[in-house]
Amino acid sequence: MANQEPTASAPHPASSPQPSPLRPRRKSPGGAADRNQPPRKPEADPADPHAAAVTRLAAVLAAPGLRAADLAALVPLAERLAAEQARRVFLGALSRLQAELPDIPERGEIRDPDGRPLAAYALWEDCAALLRAPLARHGFALCFRTETGAGALVVAARLAHVGGHVEETSLSLPFDASGWKNPLQAIGSAAAYGKRYAAQALLNLVSRGDDDDARAAGGAPPLAAAALSALRARLQAAGASEDKLARYLGLSSLAALPAARLPEAEAAVAALAARRGA
Repeated sequence: MANQEPTASAPHPASSPQPSPLRPRRKSPGGAADRNQPPRKPEADPADPHAAAVTRLAAVLAAPGLRAADLAALVPLAERLAAEQARRVFLGALSRLQAELPDIPERGEIRDPDGRPLAAYALWEDCAALLRAPLARHGFALCFRTETGAGALVVAARLAHVGGHVEETSLSLPFDASGWKNPLQAIGSAAAYGKRYAAQALLNLVSRGDDDDARAAGGAPPLAAAALSALRARLQAAGASEDKLARYLGLSSLAALPAARLPEAEAAVAALAARRGA
């Protein structure tokens, strides 16, 4: 019987698995399979100090043998990171809010002693009514605090976001005694002015009236003669110089004062009178 050479039998599939041609095995740089390796974390943007600080903090917290003293030393860094994140969330929400803010109509009027309208301005109640819904929709709250001093009212405003960041501003205004107001009305009027100006500063509000087109064309309505005479009388009673007030307002003379700037001039005279005790 002729000798037959032994033939190699095919290996059993279970004993020698072969890689699928449709699903090649991934190799690590060293050539070994890395399917059991944790996914690589994205590197922080070196141009973003906030992201870089977050990466450093995460690396320290992941280090073995972290002591309580080390953890306590990281608290200020974690607080700064949280504050920066809250600020970024605030700015993003503020940019979306400002895109939805309406122009405030100027329904308030300043009149001369004869009852003729001199200028228009936005009322605080209109501002509050138009701001309420957009502020709430974007997670903002606007609140105020007032303090009274010697003839002046300090209005402090806070714009807070649900993310934790707060922006503040404050201003001091003389009591608005114009138009034969009693002392309580003078304080209330100054508070309304202060809230409106503070809200404008925090939110960049815009108000518009019927005479805006005339202003844009360079035709700002002049101050009526009766109102100018009343302003000069108040200025004289305060012992102030008309020329100095004009220079303070950036005018060549007080006679060039536009009607729209009468409240600014009256506020300046009232502040001067309060300082001099007039």
